[in-house]
Amino acid sequence: TLLHVCAQNNHRSLAAKIIKHCGGPDRVDVNARNKKKLTPLDFCDKYGHVKFRMWLTSFGAVSGDTRQDQFHSSR
Repeated sequence: TLLHVCAQNNHRSLAAKIIKHCGGPDRVDVNARNKKKLTPLDFCDKYGHVKFRMWLTSFGAVSGDTRQDQFHSSR
């Protein structure tokens, strides 16, 4: 997604514009996964974008390896 590209390249201001244009953080999946099952937060971690990471987590972002799959029940 565009958020993945922004996170990879530390373009927080562009990510903010994208989120605003799409209707706000409640209307954007900040935990979207790419083909390798990585979230935008995973890219922040990989490339050391600490401020971007903190900003994404303020919207509920989690890394791909800790996110619970929505199709599994929490029994």
